[in-house]
Amino acid sequence: MKKLRKTNTSIKGKGEEVLPVKKDFVISGDKVASDIEELYFQSQSIVKQAGDLLLNNSIKIGELLLLKKEEVEHGTFLPWIKSELPFNERQAQKYMRIYQNKDKLLSLFKTGADEAFKNINSMLTLLSHEPKQLPRTKNWKGNIVESCITDFSKYLGKIEKKIGTQLSKKSRQSLEEKFEKLIYEAVEEEAKQKK
Repeated sequence: MKKLRKTNTSIKGKGEEVLPVKKDFVISGDKVASDIEELYFQSQSIVKQAGDLLLNNSIKIGELLLLKKEEVEHGTFLPWIKSELPFNERQAQKYMRIYQNKDKLLSLFKTGADEAFKNINSMLTLLSHEPKQLPRTKNWKGNIVESCITDFSKYLGKIEKKIGTQLSKKSRQSLEEKFEKLIYEAVEEEAKQKK
């Protein structure tokens, strides 16, 4: 390793670029790159492991929910969800749908579509997209999409109250899924236009 000399708030070795650093901090340029690379790949590995864990746990939760639904008497499943689980009926429906489509989701995960396995909403969106058209939501886009979907679900409830009629579960789920797909398509279209 080349010897480095300290200059105010930067360091450099013979023939090396000046690297801005905090005072009294010494490190070689090659070491910085290897440290960054190591941290990057560790982070990517953790993200992939988290996606794998989320997918497998979601599948298992969906399976257990479907088994419980078959086990309990008609009309007692929803009250059971409300009293016993840390999530609502809509979330339970999502887990059951993930279980019902587990083979497709596992296949997509193995083909490298793991970017979309950050939450159950993005996993469900995969079911209506081909792998080449996967939504690649990052940071603010993902937050906006999830926020829009949540808001839409709330507004549906308000609309139902205003008109004095409650939609069937199937109709409500269908509307929410169509809205979710439209939001992802709009985000993708906006991203394409910015390129």
